[in-house]
Amino acid sequence: VKVTTQKQEQALIDVPINVSVMDQNIIDRLGADDLEDLGNFVPGLQVQAQSLNAPSYSLRGVVSDGDTPRVAMFQNGVAIGNPGFATNLAIYDMERVEVVKGPQATLFGQGALVGGVNFIHNRASLDENSGKLTIEGGDYNFMRVEGHYNWVVNDTLAFRLAGQVKNMDGYVPNVANSPDLMGQDTTAFRAAMRWEPT
Repeated sequence: VKVTTQKQEQALIDVPINVSVMDQNIIDRLGADDLEDLGNFVPGLQVQAQSLNAPSYSLRGVVSDGDTPRVAMFQNGVAIGNPGFATNLAIYDMERVEVVKGPQATLFGQGALVGGVNFIHNRASLDENSGKLTIEGGDYNFMRVEGHYNWVVNDTLAFRLAGQVKNMDGYVPNVANSPDLMGQDTTAFRAAMRWEPT
């Protein structure tokens, strides 16, 4: 397993830091659609989304909420400005998710006092054309369509397009004249290009 926890590609066994890593195959088997679901399977990580705008992160028992974030969130190595946005991050077409535990301020900045989470997406590949489409359905009009396609233009140029559409009716009755609570309506797309001129 390769990780980039120390800002360079290394084998996980060579990294002197406590790191939990999950790739897309494990995420699919666990049915972890978002960070709150993923937190149920990462030792030491707890995510409580009381609301989409005010999530609470706890890593090794230290809570990260209020004005001072203690768990840093990254997408492809770039810091997510407001950690609350990570709760809304659609987890699909991932290369891996790295959860680093322990103080990491020297590597990830002052917001990583108790650790960090890095979401690393699949990049465009020059190897071959490939694609995948998944369709799921369930109770409460649940529907999830997810897929990607990697298109190799020539030996030096490739594109990758991935997306997810997820809808579900709410299951908590709302006494007001509004839709039921805890529903989902997510539409997410991502595009990537890879060019190796030499």
